Amino acid sequence: MNGSVKRLGMVFLTLSAFSLCADNGLDDFLKFHATFDDSVEAVVAEGESAGKPVRKANFTQGVFGKALKCGKGGTGVNYLVKDNLDLDNPGSVTLWFKIDCVHGTKGPAIGFFGTGYSTEKGILSLTVLNDPMKYCPCMRQIGFMLFSKRRKTKNYTVFSGKNRICSGWHFLTGSWAGGKLFVSLDGQPCRSFEPDKPLSNAEFEYCRKFGVGSALDRWEYAVDDLRIYGKRLSDSEIKSLYDEGIKQLNKTK
Repeated sequence: MNGSVKRLGMVFLTLSAFSLCADNGLDDFLKFHATFDDSVEAVVAEGESAGKPVRKANFTQGVFGKALKCGKGGTGVNYLVKDNLDLDNPGSVTLWFKIDCVHGTKGPAIGFFGTGYSTEKGILSLTVLNDPMKYCPCMRQIGFMLFSKRRKTKNYTVFSGKNRICSGWHFLTGSWAGGKLFVSLDGQPCRSFEPDKPLSNAEFEYCRKFGVGSALDRWEYAVDDLRIYGKRLSDSEIKSLYDEGIKQLNKTK
């Protein structure tokens, strides 16, 4: 685990593209939504809407239009935490990702979303864990990595396994509410975890930014349709969002 922490001392960022008119009943809770249709500006953002990319932003084919190209030859994007990411109240982050990887090859951690950049002060991220690096990403854990000076380093994850995340598009959800964390992969019911302490804004107040993706020259991957909701999404709501994406992917085949 410590290997994962040391290699993730950065802010992860980015957002995706999707129409806000989908009839899923969640629009009133949508706080932040970045569409990566050739832009890193957020469609919905209470605070600053213009993202700041690390290196020139590149785009590739996504689930809903374009997606942000990350990793090798790609970038990450930073946005303001203020008014967009609230850890004191229930919330959820959803995103689509696609890893360009030959099945069975080893590789490093893959960061999709997070806040904090200091291994001493703390980092919260949604990521494919680094260890063991000798395994393909689809044989590793995926979900929250959380550590700070206030707590012991912990991973709150699900096993990717048969979801074969080393190919195709996949849907990841991370939520927090009532002192618990929740993780869902590809529309499956959430797995819940109870950290030693609830998340809080104060824990990460030293960092004014949150990020999506990364500019590290490691794996090539893409992130699409990143959304932050001001509520903990239910299993049925997550399944609805997943089904929307799968329907769109089937249209483009």
